[in-house]
Amino acid sequence: MLNYTRHNVTQADINAVVDVLISDRLTQGPTVPRLEDALCKAIGCNYAVAVSSGTAALALAYLASGCHTIVTSPISCMATPNAALMVGLQVEFVDTDPRHGLMEDQRQFSHVLQVPIWLAGKSTTIPESACVIDACQALGHPVLGDALKWVDGAAISFHPTKVIAAGEGGAVFTNNPDFAMRVREMRDYGRDVETRRMVRLGMNDRMDEMSAALALSQLSRLQDNIARRSALVDLYDDQLKHVEEIQRIPHSGLSTCYLYQVHCVGVDRDIFRQRLLERGIETQIHHPPIHLEPYYRQRFGYSDGDFPNAEAFGATVVTLPLFSTMTKEQVGQVVEAVKGAAHGN
Repeated sequence: MLNYTRHNVTQADINAVVDVLISDRLTQGPTVPRLEDALCKAIGCNYAVAVSSGTAALALAYLASGCHTIVTSPISCMATPNAALMVGLQVEFVDTDPRHGLMEDQRQFSHVLQVPIWLAGKSTTIPESACVIDACQALGHPVLGDALKWVDGAAISFHPTKVIAAGEGGAVFTNNPDFAMRVREMRDYGRDVETRRMVRLGMNDRMDEMSAALALSQLSRLQDNIARRSALVDLYDDQLKHVEEIQRIPHSGLSTCYLYQVHCVGVDRDIFRQRLLERGIETQIHHPPIHLEPYYRQRFGYSDGDFPNAEAFGATVVTLPLFSTMTKEQVGQVVEAVKGAAHGN
């Protein structure tokens, strides 16, 4: 079975984690600050705060921004709105075609935090109002550092499917020292960094030293991993361009190429995925519309047709295998399976 993603752990990564395991500190040691310094250099920002997950990064960034409501797309990982709800914020969805970015709806929202989704590793238009970027799928994006000149902060994820992995983990990037301090305090029970006295409400959202060691080791391969993914995307694009039953979702030159996605336009999506599975190819859906999940239907009364653009996207999108250690031969294997699945033979 060719999985849609595979993490890449080298002997150097293993050695880095073992060094922590035999050290005196498994948490709150020197490795997390070293990772944060390296992230600042890699991204081009003033502050990076490592936390326990991408979801925690989003929640802390939302709180640090001081808004009461976020406005975002229903096509994203459910962490985007869930993180807001878990910390007591309200969520409002905006209909948009994720291929063209968030905030095509030009309504003016007051006292809200607009959250663009950098889906599949691609950047989107940034709203004029202050916002946090959900860049959990876009670590290493070449304009992420520049984007921090106009927004409060950005959240990223180190989930094993991402360009670099920490097992679980995330980080908040910002150029604002006060914003960074609020995130640092809230990730550690709300304690002041120097006095260790609790000055605000917080939880334990700290990253442990083992996760930081793995992420730090992998960070040295960040640009190489992105380059490998980009080359594989080009290969996919070239070999799938004449398959009329699917529509490729392009990556621009400014993308981390986190996912390779297509739309089923001439074949039923469920049948297409089943045929691929029978040929040994695993696929995924990134993402089903969040507002149609049972919880959101029941709590907020959403129903089919509320956000037609997002629903049309979510009904036909398929994620094909893509990972940094993937070979040209494996791309060819997927392409042949896609052709057979699309044509029904």
